[in-house]
Amino acid sequence: MRLALVQGKQNELYDFTDPKRRWTKKEAAVLQSEMLDQNFRMIEGAVSQGVDLVATSEAINFAGQPGQFEGDYKAFIKKGQDDICRRISGLAAKGHCWMVAGLYRVDDGGNLRNSAFIWDSLGTLRGIYDKVHLAGTEKEEILPGDCYPIFETPFGRIGVCICWDMQFPECARILSIKGAELILCPTWGWESIYGHARAYENGVYVAAAMSVPYWMDIEGIRNPSEVVAPDGTVLAAAGRQASGALFCELDIKDCAPYKAVRMDDRQPKTYGILIDER
Repeated sequence: MRLALVQGKQNELYDFTDPKRRWTKKEAAVLQSEMLDQNFRMIEGAVSQGVDLVATSEAINFAGQPGQFEGDYKAFIKKGQDDICRRISGLAAKGHCWMVAGLYRVDDGGNLRNSAFIWDSLGTLRGIYDKVHLAGTEKEEILPGDCYPIFETPFGRIGVCICWDMQFPECARILSIKGAELILCPTWGWESIYGHARAYENGVYVAAAMSVPYWMDIEGIRNPSEVVAPDGTVLAAAGRQASGALFCELDIKDCAPYKAVRMDDRQPKTYGILIDER
């Protein structure tokens, strides 16, 4: 399969260094549109080169932090989400490829979610994953998910985690136990210190679509978009400074012997403390 990871360059909406900044609806709309246009250009470019799967970074329709938005944030997100989804669905069908897109959404119950939408190569929505582990101010406005779905594709089984989810080994382990051969991670904060470990300790492929922060390059323990093999080897990596699409050829089904090494000697009967809510 040929995988494309879309790495955007953030704009002022993502300036988390200034918590006193406020965004009017008009300001947020202009900057949100700018980010969406950037991501759609890269998605369209990837599709034109022939790919089997495209994944974006986290929340490409971000409109600033909800608490810094002057107006009804949920209404703003909801107003645009159907059009965004239709456009991505159309690109999936046009390119005969699967799409995994990180989007904020308002669910049928009126709850704000940080989600990943999964479309197949016909443009059919196969499912939505809602971020389970929320970070920072997300916990004040966003409702977390409560499950880890697996998606069957022509090239193998995939699971999705979003950003902070990957800090918790349980997420990737559950997906691996459920059959995932590739874990995709739309993110704003990909860290090699745990990212490579999630692939190695589960014997699966891991691919992260990162964003370049507004106020700096990707640096320190944070890495750009990457594809990581089941043995922890980095197969492909994007640049640290600019937006762009990262491509990688891989056969995710060949992770089977690696998974066997990591899974066959597990002793689940001794792991009860892991689900002790204390």
